[in-house]
Amino acid sequence: MKVNVKLDLDDLGRSILADYIDETHSNRLATRKDVNRFVAGCLDAVLTAQFRAETTREDEIKRLRKLGYDDSYIRGWLQVAGPYT
Repeated sequence: MKVNVKLDLDDLGRSILADYIDETHSNRLATRKDVNRFVAGCLDAVLTAQFRAETTREDEIKRLRKLGYDDSYIRGWLQVAGPYT
């Protein structure tokens, strides 16, 4: 199902999201693509959540990068996927 959700995000919010995705402060603003991938990562994590306490955050990041996901998606995924050791 395709979902069309109206989301208002001002430049401050876009800046904060870009900093969160990049893990550093920059002058870059999050793009539509960044926001879409972040939200997709959040939704995928919720819909397929499996708590794995033995998996470290770094292992999960490596696994997702190996699957071809970018940092925007990974940030969204980690936001809701649960605590990693």
